[in-house]
Amino acid sequence: MDTVPTITGADTTRARESDPLTSHAAADSNTNRVHVKAAVLRLITGRPMTDEQLTAAYFAELDYVPADLDSPRKRRSELTKDGVIEASGVTATGRSNRQVNVWRVTS
Repeated sequence: MDTVPTITGADTTRARESDPLTSHAAADSNTNRVHVKAAVLRLITGRPMTDEQLTAAYFAELDYVPADLDSPRKRRSELTKDGVIEASGVTATGRSNRQVNVWRVTS
């Protein structure tokens, strides 16, 4: 983490003021996860794509929430488990020359 989070009175709903900075950072991380998940859904809506394409689009096209490189793929996986995104039945050749799923919003 590049910056130390500031603890304010507003943080009490996510972490107690008496909690260590790591607890506040974890609470902030969970908030970021929700924003990344929403961005992933926005990207895939109307434009099916592979995880590689999704990651590239997330970091290139959006005014994104800072996230780890694998975060868009993980959030897509969560949306798949939630039944919001599904494999389209189409595959594409990934960077490793293997077939990878193209994901779409569930119809």
